[in-house]
Order: sequence, then C-alpha cells, then structure tokens
Amino acid sequence: MFADRGAVAGSGAPANEPPARPASDGEDVSSTMAWIYLLLAIIFEIVFALGASASHGFTKLKVSLITVVGVVGGIYFISLALKTLDVGVGYPIWTGVGAVGTVIFGALIFKEKITPAKVVCFIAIIGGVVGLKSLAGA
Repeated sequence: MFADRGAVAGSGAPANEPPARPASDGEDVSSTMAWIYLLLAIIFEIVFALGASASHGFTKLKVSLITVVGVVGGIYFISLALKTLDVGVGYPIWTGVGAVGTVIFGALIFKEKITPAKVVCFIAIIGGVVGLKSLAGA
C-alpha cells in the first residue's frame, strides 16, 4: 500500500538512508512553496473544524458546503506540502497549528473559554511546531 521507505536490496542505496523522494510530474515543489501550501492547508483545516461545529451535524446547507470545501482544501494543500516536507514534520505542524487556530477562533466566534490550562497547552504545541520547523532541514 505504501512505498517502502527503506533502501531496497541491490539498489546501491545505503541501508541506513531512506530512498530519495520520487520525482513528481517533472517538477519539485520549492521549500518556500511547500511552507506556503502548508499554511493554506492549516487555514482550510481551521475552516473545516469551525464549519463542522457550526453546521450542527450537517443540517445547515451553506455552512456544510463551507465545511466540505475546508476539508477538501486542507487535504489537497497538505498533500502538495508533503511532496517536499517530511510527513513527520508537515503533518504534526498542520494538525498542531490547526488545533491552536481552531481554539482561538472558537473563542472569538463561538465564545468558547480559553483557560490557563489551554494556554499552557498552546505553548507546548507552538514549542513543538517551532522545534519541528527548525529541524526540518536537519
């Protein structure tokens, strides 16, 4: 189902190094574009999460359509970002920043409470995101 991430016997690749990413349609996404795609994926993720709440179980048509656009857009842009970024970097950043953004906008839009414990968790998530971003090139 998934491509083997390790070296293939007889391929000439060292066993301790993962194989190079396969070429995509002849063009590789630049690192800057990959981060832009990730930012767009995060925005769509937040729209999806807020829309899922506001749709009241998909009983409100307009909000339900916005929610579907959010989930499709999020998956589309994360897939573009992951052409270049490692999944172990891109996916946790997508979900972590999306979660923090959802809590912040949930407080602004739906008047949900942000408690001191939530703030501590935000700091932990943001610290992890900063760490992953700084290690992305390592």
